[in-house]
Amino acid sequence: MKTRGWSLVGVVVTDYLGPKKTRKEWAVAVDTAYDLLRGVARSGQTITYSKANQAVDAATGMEVPRGQFARFLEHVTLRSEASDDVVLSSLVVSEDTGEPGAGFLDLVGRLRRADPSVESPAAIFRRLQKECWAAFAP
Repeated sequence: MKTRGWSLVGVVVTDYLGPKKTRKEWAVAVDTAYDLLRGVARSGQTITYSKANQAVDAATGMEVPRGQFARFLEHVTLRSEASDDVVLSSLVVSEDTGEPGAGFLDLVGRLRRADPSVESPAAIFRRLQKECWAAFAP
């Protein structure tokens, strides 16, 4: 399946979609989150995991299970990397810490966007967030 410049080919999504969600519904939810995060980037802000999930649910009727939201954001990251060469998921933060979750560092490491042995986690978060804000500045 090809959707707006990125692909779900080879991605197994049934493990966390549940029996009532299709690949197309998943792709629509990813595109919705991508559009939401572009707006967050334009405003120079961040958004919490819960508010992002609520916004995706309100727009698509697909609330991503709490334990699967990081995996969902990985798809949003692949979408944003393919389209804009930024990591929009860096704008989704924990309400408690104001930073992305622990799995985020693993993801950006695998994407070769950051090296935690060279840069502190806080510096990685801030650098990637600034890249997003700069890419979508009005």
